[in-house]
Amino acid sequence: MRLVLEVEDEKAAFLIEILSHFDFVKLDDATVEKARIIDDLRESVIEVNRAKHGEIELRNAQELLDEL
Repeated sequence: MRLVLEVEDEKAAFLIEILSHFDFVKLDDATVEKARIIDDLRESVIEVNRAKHGEIELRNAQELLDEL
């Protein structure tokens, strides 16, 4: 049986993590990757918004390269 679920973006990664622990559930690899990408993008937008409001200070590219 194939099911299609519609889940809020911020809950998708959590739900996929739970479902992946069941042996009888087969997840499409593209779906798992898409959920991870959406979750990463959501977290990035939150971080940018926090930086715009002065709550955090982001590093510039040169600082990142100096670290490597």
